Amino acid sequence: VGEMSVCATLLVLGAAVSAVLVEPLSAPRLARVGTAHIGRRHALLAISSAPLAVLQAANAESAVRPLSGAQALTIGQYLSDVREARRGLEELQTLLELGDERGNEAFRIALRKPPISSIRKACSKVLNELDGTALVSSKQKIYADLKVSLGVLDEGARPGLQKKPAELLAELAKLESMLDAFGADILI
Repeated sequence: VGEMSVCATLLVLGAAVSAVLVEPLSAPRLARVGTAHIGRRHALLAISSAPLAVLQAANAESAVRPLSGAQALTIGQYLSDVREARRGLEELQTLLELGDERGNEAFRIALRKPPISSIRKACSKVLNELDGTALVSSKQKIYADLKVSLGVLDEGARPGLQKKPAELLAELAKLESMLDAFGADILI
């Protein structure tokens, strides 16, 4: 249903209801007062709810469940945790730049401490609240890639399996960009 047909439908409905409402109270109409007919209240209710019904029908193809106020509040709280973890990752870059085993071990320990340790919980809570919306599939893919990246960083900084600092820094930058992308399209 196009936007023009929605407007045309609303105009036709408005004209029909206004014709019922404008009709004067003549003697024949007064005689029908006790019989079943459309009254002013019913007509006003019909005209006021008609745009909603038409717009819902127009958007039936892309029907997604809108977020409630509580869901938006919850998402906002957990997205602030994601942003805080993102800032925490920037601070860990210096540990990887050291390029030694001591820096890598400190990096692995820092991955398990707040705020970075809350990345998975915050992202999964946001995904739970986004369930049924158009964004959920793209955010689930980002979340899956995010978990893989966290694993690669942890494994790469492990003693004995040491990757080059440049590889770990590139993976850290990739993780930071994924966290930015996770919260990017969500408008609260």
